[in-house]
Amino acid sequence: MRKLIATLALPLAIGVAMAGPANAAPAPTDTVTTVGQVDPIARHTATVKCQLIGPGGEALGYITGNGSGKTKPAAVADAKKDADRNVPQGHYKRHCKEI
Repeated sequence: MRKLIATLALPLAIGVAMAGPANAAPAPTDTVTTVGQVDPIARHTATVKCQLIGPGGEALGYITGNGSGKTKPAAVADAKKDADRNVPQGHYKRHCKEI
C-alpha cells in the first residue's frame, strides 16, 4: 500500500511544483504603447518648429528642436530648449509650435 501511495503522490507533487501558484497573474508592466512601440521608461517625445527672427526684427525662416520628458509638457519644454541651442547669436526665436 505504501508503494502505491508513493507512486501516486510523486507525479502529483511534481505537477503542483511545475504548475506554480493557482492564482498567478501576469506581472504588471509600466510601459506605454505608442504606434506599435513599447517604451519601458514611459517617456514622451516632442518636436517644435519656431520662427527665427533676425536683428532687424524680420523673420528669416524656421528652426526646429527635439526633446523628451516624462510628461508631454516636459517634452515640449525640452524641445524648445533644444531649439534655443540652434539660434544664432543676435537672433531669437518665437511662436514655437509642436509639430
